[in-house]
Amino acid sequence: MTVTEHAVDEETATLIEAVAIAAERADGVAPLGEQPLRALRSPAADDVRHLLVRDGGDGGDTRIVGYAQLAGRGGEATAELVVDPGHRRRGVG
Repeated sequence: MTVTEHAVDEETATLIEAVAIAAERADGVAPLGEQPLRALRSPAADDVRHLLVRDGGDGGDTRIVGYAQLAGRGGEATAELVVDPGHRRRGVG
């Protein structure tokens, strides 16, 4: 698992959005709200941590299969997460 403070790079943000789109297609509901999606690219998003789970796969594949965003601290903290539908029920979440 990788933890990133503040904004992620453009390539990573695009990969996270792709996982969210796949989950929405599978579940019929968006897994991430507007604010977490905006915080992907916002360097001003203080107190935001991005947790990434990548699939090592064969041939060095490192696509993102799980993502969680933690915002705030203590009793005010919020979290949203998404797991790629093809990687569910494998302990990713």
